[in-house]
Amino acid sequence: MVWKVPQTRFRLSPWQERGVAVFSRFPKHHQSPVPPPAADLTPERGSILRWRRFAILMLLAGAAGIEAVLAVGSVTTDQPVLVHGAAGWLVALALILALQRGNSFLGVTRLVIGSTILAITALVAAIDGVEMVALFFMWPLLGAAYLLSRMELAVATVLTACGYAFGLLARDEPGGFPWVDYVLALTVALAIIAVVRALAENLGTTIDSLRHTSTTDPLTGLLNRRGFQRRLSRHYDRAVVDDRPITALLIDIDHFKRINDEHGHPVGDRALTRFTELLGASCRASDLVARVGGEEFAVVMPGATLEQAIARAEQFCAILRDDRAINGVQMTASVGVAARQGLEGWEAMLAAADAAVYEAKRTGRDRIVTSDSTAVV
Repeated sequence: MVWKVPQTRFRLSPWQERGVAVFSRFPKHHQSPVPPPAADLTPERGSILRWRRFAILMLLAGAAGIEAVLAVGSVTTDQPVLVHGAAGWLVALALILALQRGNSFLGVTRLVIGSTILAITALVAAIDGVEMVALFFMWPLLGAAYLLSRMELAVATVLTACGYAFGLLARDEPGGFPWVDYVLALTVALAIIAVVRALAENLGTTIDSLRHTSTTDPLTGLLNRRGFQRRLSRHYDRAVVDDRPITALLIDIDHFKRINDEHGHPVGDRALTRFTELLGASCRASDLVARVGGEEFAVVMPGATLEQAIARAEQFCAILRDDRAINGVQMTASVGVAARQGLEGWEAMLAAADAAVYEAKRTGRDRIVTSDSTAVV
């Protein structure tokens, strides 16, 4: 798609005004809005690795403990093969976790949690003399509360309740089913996993908020330099792999210090916000938009050629030049444009755009200059 370059100065049309209003109320993809509180968790890689080590230790300790109490005769069982098999299965699960790598770790974790619940059910049914074995159910439940979704946690809880009941029924103890012990154990388990889940969700929300704060400009809601460079690297690499064009615009508001000096910093902040609204309304949802300095902005346009980027920059500059929404303040901008063709890496593309914007400022401002120093007035 080629955007038409306006030949005359113009004001915002009604549909453009609506676009600006919508942009100000509902941030676009490139604005990186503050994430809502997480209903389901996306654990950090470091948390997953720590949990894996902890889970491996718990599984191995459980298997070793079972074999130890059987060896010293502390407990009895009339199904030794089942008990040894359950202990061996805990060791196998620990090895599976230790060998697992990559993005499929959570999928394997679901399998391990379900299998551990089944193994503990077999131990509850087969071992006499150790009532505390029911506490082993807390291991998989804590893992589910920390790592899995709410639905998966509910499934793990139901599976645990059914497994514990089956294990107690299989013992066929005198006096019938121990309802008091069963209900008490489940109540304690529910209380513990509820606390762990709440702490995990609060931690996840805090981490998301900190990540957002570290990559977002607080005034405009756009990406800051750090967040911009991180995302630009991915966009650029994708463009190289797909052999598609990608173009960068660096935009500097002309004489912004004069706006602050003549009208005050509150008006300057409102001018920046208005500039952001107009810029956002002029960009596509797929464009990467950031505030990379005080009055410096960047737009990266995946899939756009140099000519298309120039056309879009001209359109934006014309809209900006005619806008008087902030106390009659007129803003203009100097724009540098660079495409990836002939350059090595996104750093070189940004450096070329940066040199072009300085050339635009040196030669009179309120103009667009390409990386080959071609001026588009």
